[in-house]
Amino acid sequence: MAEFRIGNRRIASKEKVYFLAEIGLNHNGDLDLAAEMIRAAARTGAEGVKFQTYKSELLASPLKMPELYNIFKTSELDEKAHLYLRDICRAEGMNFISTPFDEESAEMLLSCGVDAFKIASGDLTNFPLMKTIASYNKPVIFSTGMGYMKEVIEAIDILEKNGASCVIPLHCVSSYPPDETEMNIRVIKNMRETLGRDVGYSDHYIGDLAILSAVALGATFIEKHFTIDKNLPGPDQSLSADESELKTIIERTRKLEIMLGDGEKKPSVKEESSREVARRGLYAAMDIKPGTCITRECLKIARPEGDTPASMIDTVIGMISIKEIPQGASLSMEYLSGAGEIAINSKMQGKESRKGT
Repeated sequence: MAEFRIGNRRIASKEKVYFLAEIGLNHNGDLDLAAEMIRAAARTGAEGVKFQTYKSELLASPLKMPELYNIFKTSELDEKAHLYLRDICRAEGMNFISTPFDEESAEMLLSCGVDAFKIASGDLTNFPLMKTIASYNKPVIFSTGMGYMKEVIEAIDILEKNGASCVIPLHCVSSYPPDETEMNIRVIKNMRETLGRDVGYSDHYIGDLAILSAVALGATFIEKHFTIDKNLPGPDQSLSADESELKTIIERTRKLEIMLGDGEKKPSVKEESSREVARRGLYAAMDIKPGTCITRECLKIARPEGDTPASMIDTVIGMISIKEIPQGASLSMEYLSGAGEIAINSKMQGKESRKGT
């Protein structure tokens, strides 16, 4: 799979999931509030924060969409503000990431030293903007809300052909918040297999269920809207996680990562010590005299496993006892003839395998 990194942080299936706290417009243009949000996000365990960078006039017409324009204008950040927030991020050990909505804003972010670029779902087919961002050869994260797989494939192709060597797509549902029937979390597995790369998830759902499901299905990067007060004005506050919620989501994800394990079917360390006690073995159901041909009636299956596992019963039946085996004794292959090297070696190899697990 193509590798994705932000700085020295490798984001991949064998690494911890990366959490990006999207402050977006939730700061409402107040730099002190934005700085407080960065510090709060750092306390949750998130590794980066994301803002939105744009020219209001290019996002909404002040004549046709005055309310939306006013929201954008109030929260618009200039270059000085971006540099200030970048420095707060550096001080907190956080990655400074933003979504540019036009080429001029992308250029400004580059000059500010952004750690990665995010492309919004609405710009999944905005190839001019994609080409500009790709040419900077910075890590590129892009959401795929409202998109088809063919559009995701085309976006990756455009980005990589124009200089982006580090790209990760995020499954996203562009509803605020989405209904359960819209989530389609299984698409994460489909995207990983189809695209041959790690995939993330940008969440607008309320609570942690969607995020935990996404991680269980292989998401390696999580973006979550973030605020310090859901009652603040703004369109995204109510669906954002606050500090306590995001901290809990990250903590639960870390536990889930441990639970997911490495995917290899094998006994756990604690199970290993229980195997011999829990598994069944072959025992003498009666006193067995030397020269006896072993039949099913001669055998009892019981715990613990003892010298010979129950799985070898068909091998043992028909063999001849070469010494007396008292009733209740564990049936050792050393007591029998006709076992053959295969049967003996099978038992020995099984014991050695369990020791080395």
